[in-house]
Amino acid sequence: MKQILTKYKTWAVSMSALLIVLLSAQTAYALSPVRITELHYNPLGNQGSGNDKEFIELYNGSDSTVSLAGWSFYGVNYVFPGGASISPGRYLVLAKNPAYVPAAVYGQYTGNLEDEGGGETIQLRNAGGSVMSQVSYSYVGGWPYTPKNTGPSLSLIRVTANEGLAACWAPSAGVGGTPGYGNSLDQSWVAGHAGGCSDVAYPVSAPAPTSSGGSAANATAAESQTEADKQATAEQKKVEEQKQAEQKQQVEAKKAEAKAKQQQADAERKQKTSRALAVGALVALPATSFAGVVSFRKLRHSKAFKDLMKSDSVKLPKTPTKGKK
Repeated sequence: MKQILTKYKTWAVSMSALLIVLLSAQTAYALSPVRITELHYNPLGNQGSGNDKEFIELYNGSDSTVSLAGWSFYGVNYVFPGGASISPGRYLVLAKNPAYVPAAVYGQYTGNLEDEGGGETIQLRNAGGSVMSQVSYSYVGGWPYTPKNTGPSLSLIRVTANEGLAACWAPSAGVGGTPGYGNSLDQSWVAGHAGGCSDVAYPVSAPAPTSSGGSAANATAAESQTEADKQATAEQKKVEEQKQAEQKQQVEAKKAEAKAKQQQADAERKQKTSRALAVGALVALPATSFAGVVSFRKLRHSKAFKDLMKSDSVKLPKTPTKGKK
């Protein structure tokens, strides 16, 4: 009996340890509500030097603003400046070349998202170097394969899904993905592959990022949005509004240019029609009549008529002669 109890205790301890490991694995990369939710690592029709249409999308799933000051990426090169933050329920986009991404881009990274050799690992790290979100993406081993140079982006199926699982990712429904907006998914892929996806747990309120020393003073200071954070958010909004205004001005300018060209073409067409009618009326005068001869000669040599006939393709007939009596 004593041996049975000893074995049971050993089994119970082992199962408890296993349960702790499993629970830890589930929340391993859910220390922050700021998550990597979309990657466009191998765009269709690469432009320029490298993959200019690449982008990385982040999402803040908490109910408070998260300071990103000093946060950085592993896999590509980017460090968030002081005052950087992401508002609750908002997306933030980083791009290889902002000119090629149809969204308000917060920053430009250097390096490339790996599109060969089975993919790579992308990590979002806080100022202390701790991993806040990680994706070890690929196009084999259960990962969606269509994002590899066929158009769609690699999109997390929901913002609470475990970004570490291949089953939690799907191709975007359209070419180029949805940077800066909720993910639009290829539902046929989701129906056939998302059965193994699970969610991760993280605090509803954003945790206070600490320094590598983890001082309480730094944690307390980070709990509230600083004036620098507010200013960065306002500046980001201002940039978005300015881009929208510039795009609107460009559209209006093109419309005005097209309208002016059309008006000019209409005016030239009307002028040519008037010239043709004038020539027709003149030629229609009786050549043998005295009035016809006099009128033709006077009109033909008048300055007004010469100005009227400039650049006209109609040739004048020879001056008619007075008929014999």
